[in-house]
Amino acid sequence: MATTVAASAVAAATTSSRAGAILPTTKCIRRIRCPIDHLIMNPLDTDHVNTRIHTKDVAILTWLFPVANLQSIIHKRYEAEAFHELLTIDGEGGIEPPVAVQTSPTATAPVSVPTTPLMPGDKLGFATLVIGKNIPNYQSRLEKWLDPAPHPTLSLRISVLDRIHWQRSSWLAGSICNSLCWGRFPKAIFDIPLDWKNEVKIDAKFNSQENKFDHYNVSIPGHGFSVTLEDTQKTLFEPTTPIVEGFLDNESALRQLALAREVNMPGLGNSVYRQTLWSTPCLPNIAQVTELKCGSLFQHYLGCVEPARKEPIAAWLVDAVPETLIYSMEGHVEDENDPNSATTYGERSLVERVQKKAMNRYNDFRDDVRGKTYSDLDGKETPR
Repeated sequence: MATTVAASAVAAATTSSRAGAILPTTKCIRRIRCPIDHLIMNPLDTDHVNTRIHTKDVAILTWLFPVANLQSIIHKRYEAEAFHELLTIDGEGGIEPPVAVQTSPTATAPVSVPTTPLMPGDKLGFATLVIGKNIPNYQSRLEKWLDPAPHPTLSLRISVLDRIHWQRSSWLAGSICNSLCWGRFPKAIFDIPLDWKNEVKIDAKFNSQENKFDHYNVSIPGHGFSVTLEDTQKTLFEPTTPIVEGFLDNESALRQLALAREVNMPGLGNSVYRQTLWSTPCLPNIAQVTELKCGSLFQHYLGCVEPARKEPIAAWLVDAVPETLIYSMEGHVEDENDPNSATTYGERSLVERVQKKAMNRYNDFRDDVRGKTYSDLDGKETPR
């Protein structure tokens, strides 16, 4: 059975890592539509592309986590969307929190973190693991010698809503890449949540004749995390494939969970960086999670020892993503104390602050057009 479960009002978890543990039961409380458009199918502004990456052996796994935990680690400008709700189980008032897992000494996560018990009525949101082997299209001789590709990478993204522009986006809760150029240097320069000390191990073999993976396993020894997937050889858009819970169709699920156009992340000085990207649209195969050991991975990044439901909302496998375009980092960062932010409660009204934001964007665009126009006319500097 595919891990994207049928579109029913209630879905129960079928696996548990603790003997005799209470199995959480959830219900889907909202479904969204975000169809694939031209921005997803065709890249724009290719002049601003910094890097092109080819990715192999890709896995995309989405689980449910309490919205309160997700909201506590993201910027106030963004809101973690709630798609599910926890139900009462056998008359119990709450669900016993999982016990923290002892991990290896190399793990960066704390051994024990106080966990708030899940209670019936708690809202649940999406957190997605994107795993794959990244291969840059160009590497200098020095890079090939010091930091050879491929670079196994894991990213943990949260589905969020921009409270200012009211558009759906994603928030990078954390990333792991044991690489010099793609891990250690970006961490030192931007201070983003990028772990370059732990290693992501991907053991996968793709059968091109049958168009499926013979086996797929991911492990992070430093966090005690391991997941084994079984390829069902069934694609996401087949008529018999169940619709992913939280979406009106699987096209919307593919766009929201796998084809993000931007990723926001915390950086230096409590600011927010916006990384624009574009990936070649690919059709994933549905997978089943046959074995899952959470270790301390989710506890370290989300404050939860394990998901609210062990069965993932969606589990997909892709042989290769031909191209991912990495654009320049957004020049304007969103600061906690920005007086024009719609989430900052100052003297001005919400409408005035949003209008000021729009005016700033218009002024930047006007100045850019004026500069190019005067430069094309006579090659002189823009008059001041």
